[in-house]
Amino acid sequence: LGVNPFDQPGVESYKKNGFSRVGEGKWKCNRFVADVAIEAGFEVPHNQTSHLFGGTYPPVANDWATGRNIGEWIHLGSVYPEPGFLAARENPNGQGHCGIVDYDGWTISARENGVGRNAKKMLDGTVKYNAK
Repeated sequence: LGVNPFDQPGVESYKKNGFSRVGEGKWKCNRFVADVAIEAGFEVPHNQTSHLFGGTYPPVANDWATGRNIGEWIHLGSVYPEPGFLAARENPNGQGHCGIVDYDGWTISARENGVGRNAKKMLDGTVKYNAK
C-alpha cells in the first residue's frame, strides 16, 4: 500500500474519501489507514456513527484489532506481518492503535500530530493483522 493519500494538492483526503473531519489534537490512525487503503484501490467501510467521534468514520483501531465492522477484509489474527498488512492493537478502555506494515516490518501510522514509523509497540505480540 505504498500510496500517500495526502499527495493530491487541494483535496483533503477526508472529504475525498467521504469521512467526517477529525479535530486538531485527536488521534487519526484509523483515518490514515483507511485513506491509504482507499487510495490504493481497496474498499473500507464507512461506519455511519462512531461512538468515539460521531459523524462518518472508518473502523476504529479496536475494530481492526478484533475483526469487527471491517466488511470483506480478512482478519488474520496474530500472524507474522507482511508489507501492506493493516496492523491494529486493541485497547479495551479506549481506541487502540492501527497502522500499515512497511516493507521492513515497521509500522507506519498516524498520531494526533503527524505520520511516522512505529515498530516496538506494534510488534510486541499483541497486534492483529488484516489483509484484502
